[in-house]
Amino acid sequence: MHSPNLSILIATRNRAPYCINAIETILGFENKNFELIIQDNSENSELQNYIRNRMVDNRLVYNYTPPPFSSIDNFNAVIGLAKGEYLCLIGDDDAVHPEIFNAVEWAKSNNILSITPTLKAIYRWPDACDNPQDNGLLTIGNISGKIKMRSTKNSIKKLMKNGGQGYLNLPFPKLYHGIVKRECMELLKKETGYYVGGLSPDIYIAIGLTKHVHEIVEIDFPLTIPGICGKSAPIDETRNKYAKLEDAPHFRDRGPYKWSTEVPSFYSGENIWADSALAALRDFKLTGFMKHFNKYQLSLNYVDMYKANSLEISDFLRQGTPLLKYTISYGYNFVLNRASKLMSRIKFRIGLIFFNYQSKELCNIEEVKSAVKYLLSLKSPKYLIKYKSRS
Repeated sequence: MHSPNLSILIATRNRAPYCINAIETILGFENKNFELIIQDNSENSELQNYIRNRMVDNRLVYNYTPPPFSSIDNFNAVIGLAKGEYLCLIGDDDAVHPEIFNAVEWAKSNNILSITPTLKAIYRWPDACDNPQDNGLLTIGNISGKIKMRSTKNSIKKLMKNGGQGYLNLPFPKLYHGIVKRECMELLKKETGYYVGGLSPDIYIAIGLTKHVHEIVEIDFPLTIPGICGKSAPIDETRNKYAKLEDAPHFRDRGPYKWSTEVPSFYSGENIWADSALAALRDFKLTGFMKHFNKYQLSLNYVDMYKANSLEISDFLRQGTPLLKYTISYGYNFVLNRASKLMSRIKFRIGLIFFNYQSKELCNIEEVKSAVKYLLSLKSPKYLIKYKSRS
């Protein structure tokens, strides 16, 4: 049987309305050379009942695993079901742009291992809008359609120096909202026995892939559309949903888990990412990079957001460190952190003034399907053809 060019992967649990919208959006595309794999771990049958009426579409693959089953197990399962030459993992509240199929065809013909699209179109579902009157918000940044090759050589080191933060802004090969050749994922499983470990699959996989993918193609076009719904982790954080680290859904049905001693033990997305990054370094025998891990930059990146944990953060940074060394290290990293944030603001202002780096916001976009329909009006990216002619 012919294997599809692309497997679009969704691991889901108890979020049927969002997932159904994603399924309808993606199966609405005319392309036939892909599969959409849904790995479901819901506590109810809402999604199962919907799927029964759509299985006539042979592009749809559905598998249900009842609880107890951890989120990481769910991600491992969905990757294991894939048959495509290339893989793309998205959330159940996300979607893809149909241009992704042209990108995969181009990658296949040029033997490219990984494509990382810039995330220039982000969709907030109505229940995740800061202003309820927005009723669904699509934010679109400046899209150039440019394409360039980027080395992954220094990505891990830079990530560690920033306390495991900001991996989306670094040239990593990405399965989550990226495109990766399936053979690369099989190499990860061969080394560890599974595709995903840690607590956060996106950063864990990105670090593991750098062992095998030394160059990525970056495309400034929204091949994928990240969604934020009312049940998304960033929304849970702003609502302080998890009072204790162990209450976070990442630990549900996970069994014993060894939290990194280099990371403060309270719940935040930043701490989950840092712990998962360090877990990946251990699992993939990249522990030499741990010496670059900067706990000060990790804490300074979020100290203003988690004032209730300020004493815990301070105690963590001072643990086992002489007062003089702590004062010097904290002061140096504080200046470095603030200077970096200042430079980012200056660059942003320069972009606004000279390069018109302004995002567009569209309200009353009530579902991700509508967001994708709007993005179809974007100019067809001829950059793929131009790049192919140069290669």
